[in-house]
Amino acid sequence: IRGVLLQDCTKVTLRGRGDVNRVPSRRRHVQYLTIDYGDQIKELQETLEQVTAELRTIQKKEREVHNAQKKFETKVQTAVKLYRTTGKAIQKNREKLDELSKPEDDDPSNVADEIEVIREQIEDLNSQINDKKSQEAKVLEEAEKFTSTVKELKQNHQQKYKRLTAIQNERREIQDSYEIKLREVHRMKKEKESIMKKLKKYQDMAKCFEQDVAEMQTEVDLLVTEASKLMDRPKGRLDLRKITSKVKGLEKRLEKEKSEHGDPIQAEREYKRAFEKLRDAQKETLDAKMLLDEETKVYKKRKQEWQEYRRELECQTGMCFNYYLTTQGFSGRLNFNDNTKGLELEVIPPSSQTNEKTVTKALSGGEKSFTTISFIMALGDFLHTPFRAMDEFDIFMDSVNRKVSMNLLVNVASDKMENQFIFLTPQDINGIPKKPNIRILKLSPPDRNQGNLSGFVRPVNQ
Repeated sequence: IRGVLLQDCTKVTLRGRGDVNRVPSRRRHVQYLTIDYGDQIKELQETLEQVTAELRTIQKKEREVHNAQKKFETKVQTAVKLYRTTGKAIQKNREKLDELSKPEDDDPSNVADEIEVIREQIEDLNSQINDKKSQEAKVLEEAEKFTSTVKELKQNHQQKYKRLTAIQNERREIQDSYEIKLREVHRMKKEKESIMKKLKKYQDMAKCFEQDVAEMQTEVDLLVTEASKLMDRPKGRLDLRKITSKVKGLEKRLEKEKSEHGDPIQAEREYKRAFEKLRDAQKETLDAKMLLDEETKVYKKRKQEWQEYRRELECQTGMCFNYYLTTQGFSGRLNFNDNTKGLELEVIPPSSQTNEKTVTKALSGGEKSFTTISFIMALGDFLHTPFRAMDEFDIFMDSVNRKVSMNLLVNVASDKMENQFIFLTPQDINGIPKKPNIRILKLSPPDRNQGNLSGFVRPVNQ
């Protein structure tokens, strides 16, 4: 069923036979018609609410009557069942009475007693039947009353329903007229929008014209001021020839000024461009200066950290150098000169009677070689290279220093399994301990007629 849009943006629709649904519309503003249907819609709404309320009360009463009728029907059914059971009991008692009334050889005193008992039972049953009949009559009267009320309610319901259908038809007519007017409103709105667009277009054109007139007026004012600077405004009316001659003279003067000093407008434009370039250059210079300051701070910080790291490495290298020297009874230190970028090795050999430090030039050949090995091993601890090779490191050592140096190198290489050490020496290597991670290779004697390198190197510990 179609609905009605009220003045408070509420859409009223009818669901089923008597339920009314009110839905708030999504429209924020009501589009009023040229003809005011508000009073008629309000009256129809009030009557519709009254009719729906009456229909609901009638439906409620109808449900109550229907429930009461069901209850009475159940009571009537129970009474009929009871009536039938009592009739069957009376029939049985009559049959027993007929049997007892027949002549038999039994004791007549007992028969008389039984007959009395049966008569009493029959009287009780007759009284119960009469009570049930009276109850059934009352129930039937009440059922007739309820049926009459139900008929009246049905008639009222039909009347209300007819009235509701008439209201709905009237509402439909109003809704149709409302839709027709609404379409007219939409059409008029479209026409209004088109008219407003044209009006806006003409207003924009008028504003453009006004701006052009204002610009032209400003140009005229500028020309007047410039002309007033050159000469006073003449009084009275001048001849056209005189004016044109004066204008030509002024133009020649203006061209002469331009040829001597240049076009002032062009000069002003160039000045503006140069000023903008200067401002951009100043901004870039400021940004570059800020960036340079930040980079300087970072450089100083990194230089400080690098110097601290360098001092730490120098200290650790000196400690390792002294540690390797102490294995042979030596002692010494490394002097790093950062200013001259130099390095001095100060060593105290075990043969020295005093604790005066000596330079490596004053040491013997074996002591100098051992000192050099200790220095190279101390530097190698902080180089973090996977391979470390030493060639003929013991060539100037005696047997004792050679053995001590070789043991030192072998122990250091055995402790540092992450690196691979390669030692080349022409001396005897029989004193090197045999370990699983040490491999000794020895060159075979030279063969002048040898054509290939097979057998050039042979392992000693195999």
